[in-house]
Amino acid sequence: MTKELGFSNEELLRGALLGLLRRMPNVSGPNPAHGPGELGKDLLFQSTGPLREAVNCAVVAKNQRITGSVTSSSGARNVLHQCRQVLDAGLLNPRGEVVHVQNVYVMCPHEISQTALNSIRGALELQSGHVTFIC
Repeated sequence: MTKELGFSNEELLRGALLGLLRRMPNVSGPNPAHGPGELGKDLLFQSTGPLREAVNCAVVAKNQRITGSVTSSSGARNVLHQCRQVLDAGLLNPRGEVVHVQNVYVMCPHEISQTALNSIRGALELQSGHVTFIC
């Protein structure tokens, strides 16, 4: 049995994830993106791909347990919809160029159940390689 981490609110979770990303090798520019106009993403960063290319990434932070419920805001289907929004929406960089996120990491301090993953299995396969759940 694994011990789950706990955060009293999502802001503390985002802060912990931001601190972790800032200490990771091959990660640059982790920045908060939460707030008005976030289009689903909580954190943005760049990693290095296998050919040393820059890969634009985003984190969707969820402090609540991700469930298989279709109606809950913390339901896996709603979380996946949020990930699609991140992948679809371009960002403007400081030079005014539209940049797209290639990889989205859903990070949650709670384990995700097989029931929740099964509720989005087909849709998750379509996003294979672009959406990763780290729970």
